[in-house]
Amino acid sequence: ASLDTVEKDLEDAIADLEGVQLPSDEDMQRYKDQQAALLQKKEELAAAQKEEEQLKSTYSSLQAERESLELRLDQLQLQQTEQGLQPEEDNTAAQALEEQVKALNRLQG
Repeated sequence: ASLDTVEKDLEDAIADLEGVQLPSDEDMQRYKDQQAALLQKKEELAAAQKEEEQLKSTYSSLQAERESLELRLDQLQLQQTEQGLQPEEDNTAAQALEEQVKALNRLQG
Protein backbone atom coordinates (compact mmCIF):
# COMPACT_ATOMS: atom_id res chain seq x y z
CA ALA A 1 0.00 0.00 0.00
CA SER A 2 2.86 2.37 0.72
CA LEU A 3 4.29 1.84 -2.78
CA ASP A 4 0.90 2.78 -4.22
CA THR A 5 0.85 5.90 -2.00
CA VAL A 6 4.34 6.93 -3.15
CA GLU A 7 3.39 6.36 -6.80
CA LYS A 8 0.21 8.41 -6.35
CA ASP A 9 2.16 11.21 -4.65
CA LEU A 10 4.67 11.25 -7.53
CA GLU A 11 1.87 11.41 -10.10
CA ASP A 12 0.26 14.29 -8.21
CA ALA A 13 3.58 16.13 -8.00
CA ILE A 14 4.20 15.66 -11.73
CA ALA A 15 0.70 16.91 -12.53
CA ASP A 16 1.30 19.98 -10.35
CA LEU A 17 4.60 20.74 -12.07
CA GLU A 18 3.24 20.37 -15.60
CA GLY A 19 1.37 23.69 -15.29
CA VAL A 20 4.33 25.56 -13.84
CA GLN A 21 6.40 27.83 -16.06
CA LEU A 22 9.96 28.65 -15.16
CA PRO A 23 10.87 32.34 -15.24
CA SER A 24 12.48 33.58 -18.41
CA ASP A 25 16.00 34.99 -18.51
CA GLU A 26 14.44 38.46 -18.80
CA ASP A 27 12.35 37.83 -15.70
CA MET A 28 15.42 36.65 -13.81
CA GLN A 29 17.42 39.71 -14.89
CA ARG A 30 14.56 42.05 -13.95
CA TYR A 31 14.40 40.37 -10.52
CA LYS A 32 18.16 40.78 -10.02
CA ASP A 33 17.94 44.43 -11.08
CA GLN A 34 15.08 45.03 -8.65
CA GLN A 35 17.03 43.37 -5.84
CA ALA A 36 20.08 45.54 -6.61
CA ALA A 37 17.92 48.69 -6.64
CA LEU A 38 16.30 47.66 -3.37
CA LEU A 39 19.69 47.08 -1.76
CA GLN A 40 20.86 50.51 -2.91
CA LYS A 41 17.72 52.15 -1.48
CA LYS A 42 18.27 50.36 1.84
CA GLU A 43 21.86 51.60 1.93
CA GLU A 44 20.71 55.16 1.14
CA LEU A 45 18.11 54.94 3.88
CA ALA A 46 20.68 53.71 6.38
CA ALA A 47 23.02 56.57 5.44
CA ALA A 48 20.20 59.10 5.76
CA GLN A 49 19.25 57.72 9.18
CA LYS A 50 22.86 57.90 10.33
CA GLU A 51 23.10 61.51 9.13
CA GLU A 52 19.83 62.32 10.91
CA GLU A 53 21.21 60.90 14.16
CA GLN A 54 24.39 62.96 13.76
CA LEU A 55 22.32 66.09 13.12
CA LYS A 56 20.19 65.40 16.19
CA SER A 57 23.34 64.99 18.25
CA THR A 58 24.80 68.23 16.89
CA TYR A 59 21.51 70.02 17.55
CA SER A 60 21.46 68.75 21.14
CA SER A 61 25.05 69.86 21.67
CA LEU A 62 24.31 73.31 20.25
CA GLN A 63 21.21 73.59 22.37
CA ALA A 64 23.15 72.67 25.52
CA GLU A 65 25.87 75.17 24.60
CA ARG A 66 23.27 77.89 24.01
CA GLU A 67 21.65 77.20 27.38
CA SER A 68 25.04 77.36 29.05
CA LEU A 69 25.85 80.67 27.34
CA GLU A 70 22.46 82.09 28.27
CA LEU A 71 23.08 81.12 31.89
CA ARG A 72 26.52 82.78 31.84
CA LEU A 73 24.99 85.88 30.28
CA ASP A 74 22.29 86.00 32.95
CA GLN A 75 24.97 85.64 35.64
CA LEU A 76 27.03 88.49 34.16
CA GLN A 77 23.97 90.71 33.95
CA LEU A 78 23.11 89.89 37.55
CA GLN A 79 26.67 90.74 38.64
CA GLN A 80 26.45 94.04 36.76
CA THR A 81 23.18 94.85 38.46
CA GLU A 82 24.61 93.97 41.89
CA GLN A 83 27.62 96.21 41.21
CA GLY A 84 25.34 99.08 40.29
CA LEU A 85 26.06 98.91 36.58
CA GLN A 86 23.44 99.00 33.91
CA PRO A 87 23.22 95.75 31.88
CA GLU A 88 22.96 97.87 28.73
CA GLU A 89 26.32 99.53 29.33
CA ASP A 90 29.22 98.63 27.08
CA ASN A 91 30.45 95.35 28.48
CA THR A 92 32.49 93.34 26.03
CA ALA A 93 32.12 90.02 27.85
CA ALA A 94 28.34 90.27 27.99
CA GLN A 95 28.17 91.44 24.39
CA ALA A 96 30.38 88.58 23.26
CA LEU A 97 28.12 86.10 25.05
CA GLU A 98 25.04 87.72 23.53
CA GLU A 99 26.57 87.39 20.07
CA GLN A 100 27.36 83.71 20.70
CA VAL A 101 23.78 83.07 21.80
CA LYS A 102 22.44 84.86 18.73
CA ALA A 103 24.76 82.88 16.47
CA LEU A 104 23.65 79.60 18.02
CA ASN A 105 20.01 80.62 17.66
CA ARG A 106 20.58 81.31 13.95
CA LEU A 107 22.27 77.92 13.53
CA GLN A 108 19.34 76.17 15.13
CA GLY A 109 16.91 77.98 12.87
